[in-house]
Amino acid sequence: MRTDFFDLPENAHPALRKIAAEFGRQNKLTGFVKGMVKNEGMPVWEKSQINESNALNTLGRDGEENEEAVVEVFTPLVLDGEHIVNAFFFSRIIGDSVALHLYRANDFDKYPYGKTDSSIVTAELITVKLLGLNEDIFGHRKFQLKDSNLFNVQNQHSSVSTIEIDTSVVRRTMVECGFVCQYNFTPECISPTNLCTFCELVGCATEYCPITPPYSNPYSWPPDPPVYTSSGGSGGSPSNTPGGGNCTGNNECGTLGSTITEGRIPCGGCGEPPIVVFPPDVPDFLTYLEEVLSLTTSQINTLTQNSSQIRRLFNYLENGSTEQRKEIAREHINQLANSQSYQSFVNGHNSSGDEDLVWWEDDNWLDDPYNFSLDIDNSNQYDKLTDDEKTLVKIYPVQAIHIKENIQPAFNMTESKMGSGGGLNDKKDAFRHAFFQAINTKDVPARLYPIAISASSIVTLFATAHESEVPAVLQLEKQMDLFNNSVGIDYCSNCWLTSDNSIADAILIRLNNGELRYIKPLNFVASPYYDGNNDGIQDCPTCLNGILSSSVLTPTNQ
Repeated sequence: MRTDFFDLPENAHPALRKIAAEFGRQNKLTGFVKGMVKNEGMPVWEKSQINESNALNTLGRDGEENEEAVVEVFTPLVLDGEHIVNAFFFSRIIGDSVALHLYRANDFDKYPYGKTDSSIVTAELITVKLLGLNEDIFGHRKFQLKDSNLFNVQNQHSSVSTIEIDTSVVRRTMVECGFVCQYNFTPECISPTNLCTFCELVGCATEYCPITPPYSNPYSWPPDPPVYTSSGGSGGSPSNTPGGGNCTGNNECGTLGSTITEGRIPCGGCGEPPIVVFPPDVPDFLTYLEEVLSLTTSQINTLTQNSSQIRRLFNYLENGSTEQRKEIAREHINQLANSQSYQSFVNGHNSSGDEDLVWWEDDNWLDDPYNFSLDIDNSNQYDKLTDDEKTLVKIYPVQAIHIKENIQPAFNMTESKMGSGGGLNDKKDAFRHAFFQAINTKDVPARLYPIAISASSIVTLFATAHESEVPAVLQLEKQMDLFNNSVGIDYCSNCWLTSDNSIADAILIRLNNGELRYIKPLNFVASPYYDGNNDGIQDCPTCLNGILSSSVLTPTNQ
């Protein structure tokens, strides 16, 4: 989660930048943002719902009629460490004018109960918007209603009900369509009406169970009611105070409405929210994974302890539930269970990557070598994944992690056996590549299903892919690396129980016997500068490769 309220994504919509600028202007007046973040949460800018309507005719200062576009934005607020939307702010932009409104979940009942297609903001309309935002961010699709006055549930059924979101309708019409269902051992639908088509998917006994659709025009959020009178919702008896309780907010709060005015936020924030995530919500995704992947109890426990992966794996398999993808998902879960370092790596992606994607599908994240690199060379020439490597990472993500984790041990062992200094296209370089691929072949797990492939074959694929974008000027270096890679892979095709030190000694014997290759002669003063794209411009001042026109591959005993 972001730590700065004003930290927008690089590709943020212009409307979000206008909204952030207006918050910044008002924050200079009272400094209210700090308190709002503490009490209401941090904005999840990238999950804002942005509605752009047709141009609106307005009257300018000169008396001329102007056409100005209207943009309405709903931005969720989430408290640190929470997994439910605590509030949202609604912004209406007309030209250069930005109006800001804050709607807290625990202030819902200071608005009148009514329909979601009302001409004013109602408790139901706020609740439905919270439902939609929760589904969009966290995948929550089932909630328990804490206030039976909502959606007139108490007049239709006396028991506590749940409310659900039809995501297909949200995606198609930008209007959240919900369903109120009695939830007991055998779910029973309330007021079945043939409006939406989701309830049958979640187990309601009768055909459909919708609530009234929200405000009929999804591009026009209605105004607040002129007088805020609680109707006896979850906060208590009717009153003019927010949440129905004895609360008027904190310092510098404004009116009891929703408007944020000159650095003063609406008073309130002391009631109870209308919904809580229903316990079966996350297990719904987990049950899907359990069934599709045939998970064991241990694997289910691993996912429960790494809950951030549940929705990501669900999305991954929803995009293509092939046997190969299923096996990749199982390997991922097993690695989470068995490797603390892998858990730390995945948590790193959780904090900086796309929250909807598993790490190996997150191309933007993988493009940053600080996040993921398979570079075993001493320069910065190949620190970014090649296209072929990215393709392999998607097919063999857990195997790629084993390779990544062997990079530093390979450097350390090379320094130990070959001493410091050098390491580019020389005998030390030859040792490092052969040793690196040898321990990769030992450590990388084979895949037995759906198509069996050995560890040595997987390592060979990655080793070859790493050299796939080497420029023409470095072809001799590529030949050297591929040759030494193959020596290491061949040696360790059957050394699962051999220690790294023993492997290093064996590679060193092969080096001294001339079974590896290095480039000779090398001259790091007279050799060409590195020009990866052959445009005549030096790409890397420190990347002198030492290769001359007279250089050749040479056995390492010469």
